[in-house]
Amino acid sequence: MGPASGYSTEDFGIAVEGVARVDERTRDVLTRVRPGEVAVIDHEDLDRAVVEGFVRAKVVAVVNASDCISGRFPNLAPLLLVAAGIAVVDRCGREALKAIEEGVDVRVAGGVVYVGDRAVVHGERQSLDSMESRLSEAKLHLGAELRAAADLQQMPG
Repeated sequence: MGPASGYSTEDFGIAVEGVARVDERTRDVLTRVRPGEVAVIDHEDLDRAVVEGFVRAKVVAVVNASDCISGRFPNLAPLLLVAAGIAVVDRCGREALKAIEEGVDVRVAGGVVYVGDRAVVHGERQSLDSMESRLSEAKLHLGAELRAAADLQQMPG
């Protein structure tokens, strides 16, 4: 069941299924992914253009090897995925790109990705609450990040 089913994928008891589109380059996945499919990527701090591309493509899930929100800065974009009813599992590790093959049918249930009955990847299933919590943490770190960036700019070149 995906977003079209009328159920929210925030309900971790509801699994979503689809064909996996796998690529280290997120923009390449965006050119191949179709409605009802699962994007498997490695993209820290998903940006708005990527998120909007996944929403337009009507994917049922995004499985990310990295953090959708790293905490380095307040990043609202990934919240749009969950708000659109798209299952988000991140912090899966780079092995996700090897464990899930392009074109295979996968099932995402909670923070686990299955190929057939075999659990191949474990990550953290995100909800609006969990992403908002990460966003709040990122706001706390923003000052330190800005100071570090300013220090880098002041270094002799």
